[in-house]
Amino acid sequence: FCQSLNKTSSKIKNVKMSNTEQEATKCISRFCERTADGESPFSGFPLCQEHLDEDLQRCENRKADILEKLDKLSCKLGRQSLQLEKQALAIEIQEIADMFDSIQENLQQWKEKLISSVQNVHDGVSDRLEIASESDVCAKDIATVSNSGNMRDLIQLTVSMESWLDAATRKTAEFDQKELSCDSDRTIILVFVLSEMSLLVSSTCKICLTGI
Repeated sequence: FCQSLNKTSSKIKNVKMSNTEQEATKCISRFCERTADGESPFSGFPLCQEHLDEDLQRCENRKADILEKLDKLSCKLGRQSLQLEKQALAIEIQEIADMFDSIQENLQQWKEKLISSVQNVHDGVSDRLEIASESDVCAKDIATVSNSGNMRDLIQLTVSMESWLDAATRKTAEFDQKELSCDSDRTIILVFVLSEMSLLVSSTCKICLTGI
């Protein structure tokens, strides 16, 4: 995602204009009669040094804001703990499958419901790991463009990332809700399963004792 945006933004002009253009062009800002010293990274219009500095500062502020959000999102996801959680969930899925295979046929519907619920969380963990990886890529792309000094490219890149950040944050919040729902489902179903298993064991013991 971010790499394709970087390729597209690399085609945009450099912020600094040639000496000939600077001599012939006036600052586009209202009531300003000064000679333009460069192009706005936002609009590409010519600006004097004072107004250009203002736009560049706005660009830096936006970059700092984006990097802060990316850092918070990456830290919040806690990739190492998510990897462990993903592995634990995969093991849990297998254990659930093995447990239900040994229980009577009337428990089949509960088995399918519980596996589906845990699988949703497992898939959600995978999605969040992908988001964390993309966050790192985005941060690296911003650093690369920032180091190049091309403020026009930088503003284009940061603007394009804002919608992705919003979507990633919403997706993370939705996963949190699904995880809470899954925990509730697992508790209810496991209580029912334990009750059924208890009855099954009791019935089996009675059959065995009767046989003796």
